[in-house]
Amino acid sequence: MNPRLSPLPSHVIRAWRFQGYLAVREVRDAWVVEDCLPASSFVGVAALALPGLRVEIEAVAVV
Repeated sequence: MNPRLSPLPSHVIRAWRFQGYLAVREVRDAWVVEDCLPASSFVGVAALALPGLRVEIEAVAVV
């Protein structure tokens, strides 16, 4: 794989409230290529798809 291309070119993170944003960002940063950052969104929402969920992640990966 070309080292300049990110294996995770885009993602959306939906979180129930913004608590934990820094922890989510730390985990995300471990998976992205620093000099080729992906398109990303972090959205705080009132509820998620299933009761009890705190985070939903939608991502496109290059394999």
